[in-house]
Amino acid sequence: MVTGREVRLPADIIYADPSPGSSTETRNVPTMQQARYAGRMPKRLVHVHQIAMEQLKQRAKCSKVHYDQKASVIDYNVGDPVWCLIEGRNVGLCPKLENIYEGPMLIQQKKINS
Repeated sequence: MVTGREVRLPADIIYADPSPGSSTETRNVPTMQQARYAGRMPKRLVHVHQIAMEQLKQRAKCSKVHYDQKASVIDYNVGDPVWCLIEGRNVGLCPKLENIYEGPMLIQQKKINS
């Protein structure tokens, strides 16, 4: 599905077909069956790609449903203590050793989304 052809392993290259009359010239000439296979391959690859994309979409929907079941929304009220994320970084200090939260702070006003 990935390459659209049979994978040639190192052993296949080292141990070529030992049958009499087989040489590199005769093995590289495509047969009629191989030509038909090669002619059908682009359509089949497009079809396989469409199937894979549909499966990815279905998995994304299932993952979202599973995530949403476990997600929770916390409703904060005025006067609740919270930790505030510090998004800016100080130049010259190691980010690993900096505090990323400041607080505790009290909520003074609640923004209403409309």
